[in-house]
Amino acid sequence: MTLKPRAGLWLLVMLLAGWPLSAQSSWCAYKPGTLRAVIDEHQSSLAANLAPGHRNDIISADTRPTRATVMYVGEIRPLRSTDSSFLDGYFLRVVRDTAFRTLFHREVLFVEGSDTLWLPTQDSLIADLQGEVRPGGAVTLFARWLAARQDGPSTRWLFTVNEFATPASQSAWDRVFAECVPS
Repeated sequence: MTLKPRAGLWLLVMLLAGWPLSAQSSWCAYKPGTLRAVIDEHQSSLAANLAPGHRNDIISADTRPTRATVMYVGEIRPLRSTDSSFLDGYFLRVVRDTAFRTLFHREVLFVEGSDTLWLPTQDSLIADLQGEVRPGGAVTLFARWLAARQDGPSTRWLFTVNEFATPASQSAWDRVFAECVPS
C-alpha cells in the first residue's frame, strides 16, 4: 500500500513542528509513544479540587508529536462547541495562523488502554479512516497534544489527529521513518 497525500496536512505538520522546509520528512517529529504518557506527564499541572463552574486550561507550545496505536471505535461527531472555540483561539494565538482551524470540524472516538478519547481529527482523514479501519481495529495515530481543559472536576485532554497508519500501510511508513535522522 502506498501513502495517500492528504490536503493541507504537510504544511500543518511543518508549522506545528516549527521546522523549516527540509529534505527530512516532517513525520520524523512524531515519536512512538502513548497518549497516556503525555497525559501522565502533564497530570501534575492540573488544578487540584477545581470547583464546579470554574475552568482551567493547561496549554503548551511543546505539542509532543506522538505516534500512538489505539483502537478505532467507529464513532464520529461534530466538535463540541467548547472545543471548537478553544481551537479558534489556539490557532489564532499559539499557532498564529487561523487557516489551520479550517481543517478540524469533527472528532473521532478512540480507545487507548483504559482511556476513551474523542479526538479532533483533520476532516481530510475521516473518509480514509472509515474506509481503511473497521470499528475495533488498531490504528496508529499521528497526534499532537494541545491542552488539558478542566471544567470543574472533569478534565478533557485535547489532542489533534494529523495522520494515521494502518497495518496495511506500515511498510510504507517504515520507509519514511528509515530516512529520519535520530534525535
